This record gives sequence, structure tokens and C-alpha cells, in this order.
Amino acid sequence: MPKSDTERLIGSFILLFGVAIFSVIMSEFIDIIHEFRAYDNDINHSKNLEKFFNLLKSFNRSKKLKKCVKDRIEQHFNYMW
Repeated sequence: MPKSDTERLIGSFILLFGVAIFSVIMSEFIDIIHEFRAYDNDINHSKNLEKFFNLLKSFNRSKKLKKCVKDRIEQHFNYMW
């Protein structure tokens, strides 16, 4: 237990410094989580786009789409996402 004003002042600064450091660390941790989720969403979008291409292939009598058509569809969805 602090007994003098100097001890109270030092204790207050230590507490404030600890809270500030904790806030910085948590902010960095939250940024990492957001980046991971964005990366995960990109992977999910790629999987969904591949499913979409397979669906188009089934409607196209199992013929592959032309590369230029596939590229334009990918560009469109990359722009939208």
C-alpha cells in the first residue's frame, strides 16, 4: 500500500502505462484477427467461384468455358468482392 504522495504518483503512472501497453497489444491482436478473416473470405470466394464455374460447365454440356470468358467473369467478381 503506497504511503506517500510520491509512491501514489509512481503507482498511478505504472497503472496508466500498463493500461496503455495492454491497449496497444489488444489492438494489434484484433488487427491480426481481421486480416485472417479477410484472407479466409478470399479463400471462400475462390471456392464459390470455382463451384460457379463447374455449374456453368454442367449447363454447357460439360465443355470447358473459354479462357477469355472465364477471365472476364473472374475480373467481375474480384471487382465486386
